[in-house]
Amino acid sequence: MRIDGIETINCVKEIFLELIRDRKEHQKSAQTFWTTNSSRLPTLSKSAKKIFSIPVSSAFVESFRICISFLETWDQIKKNKKMELTFENILKQI
Repeated sequence: MRIDGIETINCVKEIFLELIRDRKEHQKSAQTFWTTNSSRLPTLSKSAKKIFSIPVSSAFVESFRICISFLETWDQIKKNKKMELTFENILKQI
């Protein structure tokens, strides 16, 4: 007997709901939870790993942008001999 997509989804849903009702599962971190239960919920586990790999903030992107601006400004100041090469001048240009 072949299980169709809806039955599979319902089965996975029931397993997941059973797991999150278990108080012991609440004690685990998300990573531990999905590592422990990845064999029972392989598709959900893969999805969770992809979702949790998304950065929580844009701090890295902002830091990278500032570094690039700093380097571009540094190059501009070096080319423009009229402006003194100081940290304050670089910060003014960013």
